[in-house]
Amino acid sequence: MVFVGPPGTLKSCPVCDWRDDAAQLEFATTLAEGANGLTLFEAQRSGAPPAPGVERDEEWRPIDMAVDEFEDVHEPDARRAPPGDATVLYYWRPTYWRLAK
Repeated sequence: MVFVGPPGTLKSCPVCDWRDDAAQLEFATTLAEGANGLTLFEAQRSGAPPAPGVERDEEWRPIDMAVDEFEDVHEPDARRAPPGDATVLYYWRPTYWRLAK
């Protein structure tokens, strides 16, 4: 795994140079403001090559809009309360908070 512990460290990922911003992970397709100048979805689509020798979480995968669902930062009335445990923001894991409705 690239980052140890919950998201929000603001450290740069050695794979893609993405700054670890928990809000941008929660709103991965709609929040371009924050530590990065684009959404996580946009950054993944830009195709940054993986750095050699860096290990990702074994289950990690890019965002798939046919499968993944995220909160919309522009629709505050439709959002659920954010999780207390930030590790459930990792959309590729079976513990992703949006899977339990």
